[in-house]
Amino acid sequence: MTDLNLNNIYVGDSGRISFSGLSSGIDFQGAVEAIIKARRIPIDTLETRIGDNDKKVEALKTLRAQVEGLRDAIDKLRGAVSFDNSKNIFEAKQAFTFATRTDGQIATQAANLLGITVSNRAQTGSHKIEILQTAEAHKVASAVRGSQSGDLNLSGTITINGTDIDVSASDSLLDLRDRINAATGTTEVRASVVQSGPSEFTLVLTAQETGRDIMLSDSAGTVLQDLGLIDGGGNILKELQAARTAQFRADNLIDQTRGRFQSDVVEDPDALLASGTGTLDLLVGGASVGTVAYDSATDSLQDVADAINADSTLAAAGISATVIRDVEGNKLRVNGTQDGFRISDSGTLLNDIGMEEDLHYSDVVTASDTALGITENYILRDETGTAVDTDDATSTVSILSTDTLADIRAKFAAIGGVDASIEEFGGGFRLVASQTGTGNSLIVEPQGSDALGFQDRARILERSSNTVTDLFEGVTVNLFNAEVGTTVEIDIEQDLSAVKTAIVDVVDAYNEVKIFINTQRQFDPNTGEPAEDAVLSTTTSLGDMDTLIRSLLGNAVGGVDEDFRVLSQVGVSFVNNATLDDPLKRDTLEIDDALLDETLIANPDDLQKLLGFDFTSTSPDVLLLDFDGRPAYRDGGYALDITWDGSQITDVSITGDTTVTPTFSGRNITIDVGGAKGLELFFSGNASVTGVNIDFTKGVGSELFFGLDQILDQTSGTIAAEIDRLEDTNTQHEARIDQMETRLEVQRQSLLNSFIAMESALSQFNSTRSTLEQMLGGGNSNR
Repeated sequence: MTDLNLNNIYVGDSGRISFSGLSSGIDFQGAVEAIIKARRIPIDTLETRIGDNDKKVEALKTLRAQVEGLRDAIDKLRGAVSFDNSKNIFEAKQAFTFATRTDGQIATQAANLLGITVSNRAQTGSHKIEILQTAEAHKVASAVRGSQSGDLNLSGTITINGTDIDVSASDSLLDLRDRINAATGTTEVRASVVQSGPSEFTLVLTAQETGRDIMLSDSAGTVLQDLGLIDGGGNILKELQAARTAQFRADNLIDQTRGRFQSDVVEDPDALLASGTGTLDLLVGGASVGTVAYDSATDSLQDVADAINADSTLAAAGISATVIRDVEGNKLRVNGTQDGFRISDSGTLLNDIGMEEDLHYSDVVTASDTALGITENYILRDETGTAVDTDDATSTVSILSTDTLADIRAKFAAIGGVDASIEEFGGGFRLVASQTGTGNSLIVEPQGSDALGFQDRARILERSSNTVTDLFEGVTVNLFNAEVGTTVEIDIEQDLSAVKTAIVDVVDAYNEVKIFINTQRQFDPNTGEPAEDAVLSTTTSLGDMDTLIRSLLGNAVGGVDEDFRVLSQVGVSFVNNATLDDPLKRDTLEIDDALLDETLIANPDDLQKLLGFDFTSTSPDVLLLDFDGRPAYRDGGYALDITWDGSQITDVSITGDTTVTPTFSGRNITIDVGGAKGLELFFSGNASVTGVNIDFTKGVGSELFFGLDQILDQTSGTIAAEIDRLEDTNTQHEARIDQMETRLEVQRQSLLNSFIAMESALSQFNSTRSTLEQMLGGGNSNR
């Protein structure tokens, strides 16, 4: 029995099964497939073209990504304009710090005292900082409880920094902690439970911000009192850390906005006042900000300070109060951070407690009773230049080398109208001097080198946080530790290493592009055919783009020093192809490190002009906002006239080879015609100007950036256009293939039907023949 060949089975569209060649012996299905395969050659050709085009599209996308990388690298060097200079690598800065002392002691390393972060907005130069005190967060604690999870059996409403928090009798210490922390967003206070012993638990409240007091009160019930956080008068009982502001000296700067009033020593700040009733009016610039009433029948000096701090309007105006303790006792101090801060009293409180304005501080010394070994004369005047003591026309304090700080205090205090005290500060002692009463400010005028280091209150700068961002533009100072007498010098310099890194990045990015292009141009030396990886060898736009990029890199820049007109003059040049072992590196760039380093150090401005867009204006009121690749360099620049009507620009003209009128609105000018088209300017002046010369040079980086930008344009760019063309071609090919496949399928079916019909006819013929043979054969046998 012959095995059945299943390959000869054919199932038609109707589901009818046919066997190829049963009658004819011809494998008609194989014959049909051979015919169709021959007729399918044009389709195979189109599919090959589609595959080749897909490879080209992928290669072009790879090239686009590499060109984008080159454009992004050059973007840092092209002189892009930004408010904070963040886009211009030539404005990058770096900071160096070192600490010194003048007393022979060893200074702590600068990095342990402060940290410096600089942005491109920072200006080069040097600064000096002496940290007198770091800011601390206010931290208070409750009395010790025997359990952290047991019911407190306390109920009521507590108020933290103006926010009410309800407490239930079933709350534990942990529950209360969680309730307080749930309100941290408004109170800016965090709570924790600290275990100090086997059955000793304490609730600790910590302010989220340094330099701000935690304000506590019982609004309903006595929960805070029962917990031992406050007493019946609302005073905090256990202060783990007082709120402290950061205080420092910087470049001998004067804070003109700060006012500080301080009382005489008060024996007990919690004792009732002896000044009857009255109202303190706190003023800024002569205008009242708020008032605080006092009553000797109910209020203490601490109550007055608390009332000032509880007033949100005063707090918003930068006015605060505190009771401080120095070596002599307690004093009330009221601070104001705005210019013209004053206090007016309708009663006698300020007079009774000897409230003084404008404190002056000496340097801090380690001991108040040891001879300082310095000599100096100081003249004490008021702000009008008049001697403080009317009985002493000079009001001079003479300091001898044998004087202690206590001796000097006595000499200052001996001058009529002057108050002097010694207070603990920064781990030592300092002399504090002020003019009595609330009249004119005291001026301490050294006649020599200021041996005591006297600084008026304005030269001690103060911030609520240890992170200081508003001291020097573009510089963030993080204060770590105070060390009185140690000066940290901060040197801010141009970060030339960042510039070199940016140049190296450009060279690397260009070389990546160039090696890719060279790969696409490889040929088989034996056959002369493109190499397997050279899928873009027939793409004409590749050569055009390569030529454009190389010409932009090699062009000379007009308007700059002749020694810095091309990249090769500063250490960036094309390789010598004759020396290469690897042909893929042909026409790549290389860096002469020694020459580039020399240029960076000696001629950074010339290098910047070679690479970037350099704009100058003879008027400080005409500023560059932005530019594109269109402005044309012109020897001598362009003349600009602006007409200003007091509120806006009403007319602009700019003259180069011709005089044209740009577009303008408000203070903005867009030059959209003429040789300078592509510039966007801003006018900050308040009067018309004529004949303002604006000049610019277009460096290699600027030209290359905008050249690459055109190449990468998604609509008209070289790469996008080539990808679109290939994808459109593939779309046409695919449509053509669909049509051809449809026709081939019709032809296949027609051929199969013809063969099937032939097989059917042959089958009938064979059947008829067999019948005839049987009939004829049977007749012969009967003879």
